[in-house]
Amino acid sequence: MALLVFGEGELEVDLSARGEGIKTQTVQDFLNNAPSDYLVPNITASTLNISVQKSQCQTIDVPQSAFLRVLPYRDELEYLRHVRDITLQQTRRGMRADMTQDDPGRYSVVLANRFPRKPGNYVAHLVSLEGLGTYVSNHTADSGKSVVRVASLCSWSFTSLSSDKDPLFSQVAGNLARSDDRTRHALRLTPAHDNLQYVDGSTDQDRRVNERLSAGYVPLSHQTVSGERTFGWYRGAYAAVPGQQVPRLGDQDTPVASSDAVMVYEQDSGVYDLSFAVAWTMGNLLALSTAQGRTAVIRLWQQARRMAMQAVRRLEHLPEVAGYSRDSLSGPTALAHAGHAVDAFHALVERGLTTSPAPKRPTGPTGTSRPVDKSAARLAVLEREDVRAMLKETVHAESDAVAAFIAALKALENVPFDHLVADARLLPPESVRFFYADQAWVNALLAGAMSTGVSTTGDAVLLPVLREMVEEHLAQQEDAGTAKSGMLLRSALIADWPGLSMTFTKNGQPVTVLRRVMMADDLLLCLFEDVPDVVEFSEPHQEIYLGALSTGDSYYLDLRQTSGADVGKAIPGSTLNLQFRPADGGDPPSVLDVRQAAKAVGSPSVFALQLIVPTVYQRFVPSAA
Repeated sequence: MALLVFGEGELEVDLSARGEGIKTQTVQDFLNNAPSDYLVPNITASTLNISVQKSQCQTIDVPQSAFLRVLPYRDELEYLRHVRDITLQQTRRGMRADMTQDDPGRYSVVLANRFPRKPGNYVAHLVSLEGLGTYVSNHTADSGKSVVRVASLCSWSFTSLSSDKDPLFSQVAGNLARSDDRTRHALRLTPAHDNLQYVDGSTDQDRRVNERLSAGYVPLSHQTVSGERTFGWYRGAYAAVPGQQVPRLGDQDTPVASSDAVMVYEQDSGVYDLSFAVAWTMGNLLALSTAQGRTAVIRLWQQARRMAMQAVRRLEHLPEVAGYSRDSLSGPTALAHAGHAVDAFHALVERGLTTSPAPKRPTGPTGTSRPVDKSAARLAVLEREDVRAMLKETVHAESDAVAAFIAALKALENVPFDHLVADARLLPPESVRFFYADQAWVNALLAGAMSTGVSTTGDAVLLPVLREMVEEHLAQQEDAGTAKSGMLLRSALIADWPGLSMTFTKNGQPVTVLRRVMMADDLLLCLFEDVPDVVEFSEPHQEIYLGALSTGDSYYLDLRQTSGADVGKAIPGSTLNLQFRPADGGDPPSVLDVRQAAKAVGSPSVFALQLIVPTVYQRFVPSAA
């Protein structure tokens, strides 16, 4: 068999070279019912088993001139067919979780002898040469025949791009890494951006501005509550530098009630840092606007308020009426039982009703009656540990639903992209940007979501309990890792190489990718559980890397060691220039002269070894400065 490649206009039945023109017919019709000017395999159909004669096969009709142009010579066939032995080995490729790897075993390999040097569409046919032995040996046209009909065992089409109009992988990936600015790959505005230069002065104010820009902040217009127009600093969750220690955004006793509480004011410059305020507001809005968040949060608050009010009503009554002491609660199920007061009344009736003096009202320092602070008493009930335990048990299902929403929010899902990357100049076309995940920004986002529905002092007391329950649910989830860093890739690599292979490692070990999502056709976002020290992009892997290198119009092989302990290693400075058969018309020669290469390298196995071409990869490592 042989693998034949045809370009546009070479097959009359498939002028566009898109895999069309294939016929399905019986083997008997294939061998016996071809037109008289068709050359078919020299096989007598009657000598075949009846079941074989009636079986279906696919055939393709190829003009004899086109067939001879790409048909290998008989002594070339053994150089184009090999056996590949795959064994399990832990290599750099083994760390690529997104790559499908062949199972261990032996595989047949058939190579084409044609290079698609001219841009356009091509179709490849794996054809059977059985019955065409004499024709292959002579390699001359058969007079009276214009078309060769062969069995097509497999076929596919592809497009060859122009290297002038469509850059190679090495060019695109190399441009991402090439930069005179050592800080280019951090998610920040740099002096190279037009209309926004770092301040050249040496004053404290200039220093603060430069520090803000270096940390990934951008200046945005801001209108204060009083109506004044100014600007404020803003940075999303993706930071150019590791997150700084910031005051806790609300504690267990005093949760953040509004975005104003997390606005950071720089007294020296009179400018606000709006980052946390925007994050808090966005979390609040997402909890209200998304169906999942809105439903989960509303149900959680409804159930929590209902159970809290039951606790307050019962525990603020006298023990004789409530049925149990205020000082001890028999368990979370006690409040779920609605008959305590009735049971206590029947018990009093059975024992006999007795009179007792009314309880004295609390008095002030002067002996006058002091009004009871019912609000404080009720809040004290909600702060009891047994009441909190009851709440955790009775709203377990509702808090689980909220935890699912918070987990998605923690991974920054549904957050508008312009809140994460606030300026287009932070991520220009053909760029890769690495960043740290600012956990303080994420905490403000989650605090805003959890604060949805807080309207009373009682709600403020309940909020820490509900937040604690949600955090417990998050801790139980297997995939609830916290992102420490990430990468944004905006490049043609995403659209033009859909099988792009990536590895992220730290100290040689793979880094867990918490989220990998296409934000646009040419924009990829990855979030990591740790901070990788090596990021590598490489060409899509097709498992077998056989081919030739090119420089302009010339093709060559980098020769390798063929024996000894260093077998397979490249020999520095040793190359083999490849030659091609003469071409018809003005097309560039594209069919490899395998005979010439065979003479230079020797055996077929050595030829296969010399054809191995490693995939191109681009590696990013931390800057030394």
